[in-house]
Amino acid sequence: MLKIAAASFWKMIIVKIQRVVGMAMLMFLVSQCAVKYRPIEPEKVEYDQVFENDEIKLSYRYDVLNYRGNPKLAKFERRTGLRVVAAAFTNKSTRTFNIDRDIDIFTDEEDPYYLDGITAAKRLQQHTRVYLFYSLLLYAKFDCDGRGLNCVPTYVIPAGVPLTVYNMMKAKKANRDMSKEFEKYSVFTRNIEPGQTVYAIL
Repeated sequence: MLKIAAASFWKMIIVKIQRVVGMAMLMFLVSQCAVKYRPIEPEKVEYDQVFENDEIKLSYRYDVLNYRGNPKLAKFERRTGLRVVAAAFTNKSTRTFNIDRDIDIFTDEEDPYYLDGITAAKRLQQHTRVYLFYSLLLYAKFDCDGRGLNCVPTYVIPAGVPLTVYNMMKAKKANRDMSKEFEKYSVFTRNIEPGQTVYAIL
């Protein structure tokens, strides 16, 4: 009786440990899953900084990835040393401005180094290949003897394969959506006609 009770006790301990480890792994996987890209849409941004003179009005906002609900991408932004800015240029003059030729943009800290939208999106995109590791996750059912030893797998399910496919597809779509928006609002070669407002992601 004592041996049976000890075997049951250890089996119960092993089951609890497996559950704790399983929950910890599940929480880790959920936190590392691919995320959807939520568009910045600079036309709809509430700008909190404004520079204005007689000819031009520049409204802008830093940290727009986080502002628009992309906290994971905002972390990538900080790690890569980029600063994504939403902006609105309004031409108040009677002549046409070219953003690259006629407007000098600077910050208080240092002269900024500008990237085109496609290059910036590539630096911030989620890496799809990292999710291949999820395919190694397996769910197995074991038959063990009365002491919880000499376990033999009765079946194994590759549970990580659907998770891998889902995350790779989600990350790829998010990267594509971000690249399209960054390219659409990359405006350094654009002209701003008198009275016109041009929206940008810088």
